[in-house]
Formats: sequence, C-alpha cells, structure tokens
Amino acid sequence: MINRRMFFASLYKQPKRAMSFEFFPPRQESDLADSKQMLDTLSELDPAYVTVTSGAEEHKRVLCREMVYHARKDLNLRVVAHQTCWGLTRDEVNESLDELEGNDIRLVLALRGDPSKKLTAEDSAKRGFENALEFTKHIANRGGFEVAVAGYPETHRDAASPTSDLEYLKQKVDVGAQVVLTQLFFEPSVYFRFLENTKKIGIAAPIVPGILPISSATQLDRFVSLTGASIPAKVRESVDKYKSDTTALTAWGVDYAIEQCRSLLEGGAPGIHLYTLNKIPQTQQIATAINTLL
Repeated sequence: MINRRMFFASLYKQPKRAMSFEFFPPRQESDLADSKQMLDTLSELDPAYVTVTSGAEEHKRVLCREMVYHARKDLNLRVVAHQTCWGLTRDEVNESLDELEGNDIRLVLALRGDPSKKLTAEDSAKRGFENALEFTKHIANRGGFEVAVAGYPETHRDAASPTSDLEYLKQKVDVGAQVVLTQLFFEPSVYFRFLENTKKIGIAAPIVPGILPISSATQLDRFVSLTGASIPAKVRESVDKYKSDTTALTAWGVDYAIEQCRSLLEGGAPGIHLYTLNKIPQTQQIATAINTLL
C-alpha cells in the first residue's frame, strides 16, 4: 500500500510504473456536468492520479475546484491540484491550501501561472510571490502537502539559458518538490537528454514525461507557440499529410503517442503523464495500449 504521507516517493518506486492524466476544467458552468461525466468515464482506466488545470480568472478556478472535488470525493481518485501564484497574495494562497486540505487533497502542482497583462512581475511579487520557486518553498514549509513542479525538457521560454533553467529546477527540488512533471515534447530523445542533464546537476526527484496526443494541426501549433516545444520533421510531415482529415490525423496521433510512450517506458521512464485534452476515445486507446507496458 502506498503511504499517504509519501505518495509520490512511494508511487515512483513501485515495480509497476504509473500512468496519470491531466484534464481541463470546463469553460463555463453549463459544461460542468459533461466534464464530470468525462472524468467518470476516464476514471475507469484507473490512473495513479489526475491533475486539473487552473486558470487565473476566478470563475475558472471555481470550475477547476468543482472538477477536483468530484474526482476526489465522488470517484475516490488521487488528485494533484494545480496551484498558481501569479497575482495572488499569501493570504489568498493559504486560504486555497486550507480549502484543499479540508477536502482531503494533499498533493499540489506548484506553478507560477501565466502572467497577466494587467499585472507586472514586480507587482505580483509585491502581492505575494515572485516565482514558482518561492511558491514551492512556501507550500513545502507550510507542511501538509506533497509538491510536484514543472520541468522543461526544451527550456522554459523565460529562462536565460538551458543551464540556468536546470539550476532553477534543482532549486525547486531542493526546497521541497518531490516529483517533476515535464512540459510536452514530441521526441523521446528530448526527454532522455533532459533526464541525463538533470542527473548531472544532482536532481534526484522522479522526472515524469508529459505526453500530448496530436489530433489537430491548429491545436498543435498553438501549444508549440505557448511552450516552445520543437516539432520533429517526421511529425510535421505527418500532421501536414493528415491535417484536412481529422479522423486520420487523430488515429495517427494515437499511434504516435503510443510509440512515444513505449520508447520512454522501455528507456526507463518512471511513468507517463498524459495530457488528455479531455478527449475520451483518444485517451482510452492510448491508456489501454500502454497499460501492458507499465
């Protein structure tokens, strides 16, 4: 049995590797019932845990919490709550953490969050936290939670250099993060190179690869523009080939995601974190295929 107080450390030392899912909350309250039904369906795949993204706007945070509490209370899933700090005061953050703790959620993913055009980095720091490092340290020092953080195999877009980005990740682990979930990438060699570099710098926390199945050329380009992830030539060629046929592109995307997962697991990755995009059939196919590899 996995120790409640050492979930991440115990999970990623199990003989069976872990599969976890990330979901989006609904855009509006009228879509909440459908989103919960999607969670119900995909919970049958028995993920080790689920994460639910959270936006900066108050209504998005509320809808995120609705999804989080449904997953934890109604479906009895392990839940890692996304926690962002941009623009929030320490009191607001602590209230949020108190609420999570009161609802039996003790796992969080500590993130800076997307900057707001209405608030400078200096103003955000004055209100509460300057960055994800400060935020991670605050949660770890507060106690009661295990903390996951994000890692960037192809370097965060705001980092001064790949080296400084790795050093920053090590600082987050050193102040209390127990596991690293990576940003999306489209070539296993990117992950393994990143893993090698994290080991060289002394990062001992599990590095869990995040995989995004491709189902839309437009969506792919949008995610790449947001994350800075590179697209291998073979991926671009296939996406261009099938972009006018959604069914064919989705089928290819499933096959390619499975191929990525197989290579990662065979190479020793401790698990797979699947960015589901709330797509039921696609997630079911990938999870079913890789379950035999875990």
